Amino acid sequence: MKTENKKKIIRETSYLVFKKYGFDKTTMQEIAKEAGVSKSALYYYYDSKEDLFFDLIFHGKERFQQELKEKIAKEKDPIKRFKLFITEPFNILVDQAP
Repeated sequence: MKTENKKKIIRETSYLVFKKYGFDKTTMQEIAKEAGVSKSALYYYYDSKEDLFFDLIFHGKERFQQELKEKIAKEKDPIKRFKLFITEPFNILVDQAP
């Protein structure tokens, strides 16, 4: 399994585990188990649970920004683009909410 693919699986799995147990009750062991990797492999990619959590936040922010840019770029009318810029972030957050 390629490194980026494995990190993606770990990231997606950890999101679900954090969502289920919350940050404090989630362990690296539980994430490794759910992702199907060893705990040492998990620490190969992330120094700590906090590091993994911040990676989730970073990728969520990147995905949010990309989706917002794509939706705004499709609109040619400047007034409608501005309205999208104001309203669309809320729509994206609602769509992506667990």
